[in-house]
Amino acid sequence: MMTPKDIIEPNRYDIRLDEIRLQNFRGFTSLQLNFHERLTAIIGDNGAGKSTILDVISEHLRFFLQHILLDDSPKSNFKKSDIKNGTLISNTKANFLLTYPKFEEEENENNNQVPENEPDFFNRQITATSIIGLNINKIEKEGTSFLPNIKKELSHASKKELSNESLDAFTAFYIDFHKSFRNDGEDSLPILVYYGGNSINTNFEDSTSDFLMDDRFKEIYRGSLIPGRFTFNDFFDWYNRRYKVGLITQIQYEIDLINNAIIEVFSDTEQYFKNLRIDYHTSYEALVIDKVILKDSHFEKETIDISQMSSGEKNLFALVSDLAMRLITANPKLKGMSGVTDNNPLLQGKGIVLIDEIDLHLHPKWQSKILPKLMDLFPKVQFIITTHSPIVLQGVNGIIYRLNAGNLTKIPPLGGWKIEQILSHLGLKQHYGKKYLELVDEFYDACKIKDIIGAENSFNMIHLLLPDESTFRIILKNRLETLKESW
Repeated sequence: MMTPKDIIEPNRYDIRLDEIRLQNFRGFTSLQLNFHERLTAIIGDNGAGKSTILDVISEHLRFFLQHILLDDSPKSNFKKSDIKNGTLISNTKANFLLTYPKFEEEENENNNQVPENEPDFFNRQITATSIIGLNINKIEKEGTSFLPNIKKELSHASKKELSNESLDAFTAFYIDFHKSFRNDGEDSLPILVYYGGNSINTNFEDSTSDFLMDDRFKEIYRGSLIPGRFTFNDFFDWYNRRYKVGLITQIQYEIDLINNAIIEVFSDTEQYFKNLRIDYHTSYEALVIDKVILKDSHFEKETIDISQMSSGEKNLFALVSDLAMRLITANPKLKGMSGVTDNNPLLQGKGIVLIDEIDLHLHPKWQSKILPKLMDLFPKVQFIITTHSPIVLQGVNGIIYRLNAGNLTKIPPLGGWKIEQILSHLGLKQHYGKKYLELVDEFYDACKIKDIIGAENSFNMIHLLLPDESTFRIILKNRLETLKESW
């Protein structure tokens, strides 16, 4: 389990999810998960409860965002139907670790300067609890009802109380944040985003965006924890405004950051993308990009509209561009380029990102690459993902859980494992085509009766159905050679 001191870079606002607990919630009787500070992956079949876990995390993050950062009091999204069948009450608990700068005071009570050796940041551990019952539906800080008490404490807080460790951590952070945070672009904020399965709208035709905003909070957190609310149009409008400014001022570091992120995530030996831009010469303002493809030992370039990408390419493009957009907005004082670590919002920006079914629409070659690429692009973001695909697990450098029938099992790193080894370790069945299974049976039947011609014919047809690197082909070939030698 992480401790507050484990959180790095305390000079900016940061949040990490440490643990969640569920009791009588949906399909779970009892469940506890501890999270890696960088990457936690959960694999399981449909209906296993993967999305339920992300829904719980998202709701507790929404509580933190709305009640603390935005000083609002929305109702809980949990419903009576979330209570496990046969029980009367349900609860969930989330434990977060916060790092943030102390409120700076010029003088202490004795008119002396604050001692130089005093720590200039706080590390706090906060817990929020949700309770759902027949007559109860609330989410609150640990211990007591949240908003009425905390606002009362804030209104009566003295300067002395601002750093008083006797205050509970949640109240103390609320007070510290609203006393010290500057919404003038000086302070960096953590992003909090939930990408649900099938939630990315990549259809430019249905534009309903009203993204022109002067409130940085809204620009960072707009629809960020509602998985069905993400739309490509938000990124288009954001990028369009900055692209126009860049054309006029020749200052386009944000555009360059986005382009470099897109190039890095799509880099491949066979194709890559570059030069994302707005084409103002078409009948409509189109977001276009150059696609470079390897053909006949040389690369050929074509310019395509983003809408012409494959579904997998669009989903991956949308994910990376949206994360980059939010990190740039959340860290406005960081204006460095890729490779300049100390001043790059993509490399320094922090937050928590939830991705449900990350393998959805992705070609298998991308499934094994996506997590390492995201970790390299956004090295200080905490990712929590779910997947159906064992291929995705090859790229996990963190914690892996398998969820099966309500039970959670922690499994070892699988980066060096073959897919068939991962499937076997997870107890998952390998599915083969009917024709392939029939040919394998025919091969072994022919070997039993020492029918060399029949075994060789079956082997030649199996050979066409197996991948080049298949070890099973070698096994069958050796069996056939043994049969020939014995004849």
